[in-house]
Amino acid sequence: MKIYKNAEEIRAGFIKDGWKDPRFTELTETEARNKGYIWFRNDHKYFVMAASGNIFDERGKIVIYNIQPRKVAKAMLAVGVLG
Repeated sequence: MKIYKNAEEIRAGFIKDGWKDPRFTELTETEARNKGYIWFRNDHKYFVMAASGNIFDERGKIVIYNIQPRKVAKAMLAVGVLG
């Protein structure tokens, strides 16, 4: 299994898998602590996808979905899904 060492490597891996133009930044320990991500481990690398805000680990597996309830509810109201 491929282990990505930096944002450029994971980007290249996603492009190889068919993604159009994914952008990633590495999640630092400081950022993780400031956001309250108690699951963050120093012996792993984590990457944030710019377009979605989802967080992936060094294997390219999703760790956290960036779900924003207010944004989702507002969009659902706009298209008439919520009453």
